[in-house]
Amino acid sequence: MAACSRQVIGHFSAQAMELIAAKEGLQFAYDLGFRDIVLEIDAHGVVDRINSNEECFEAEGNIVEDIKEMQGWFRSFSCNWQR
Repeated sequence: MAACSRQVIGHFSAQAMELIAAKEGLQFAYDLGFRDIVLEIDAHGVVDRINSNEECFEAEGNIVEDIKEMQGWFRSFSCNWQR
């Protein structure tokens, strides 16, 4: 396992920050060679957006769509809500 952190400059909503963290985490996991991913997020709405089969047209939709595309990088992928 591994851990990472990154400074993000700007003003973002809580949902946007959860999505940015998820995207960065997936990139980090891929770079380290992990191919079976369980992404656990404590924001139920973010999990719903990532797991939705519909395109996201919200302000953070581009990040959601990037994450959906990144799912294809992995042998197995699941995104779950975790308290």
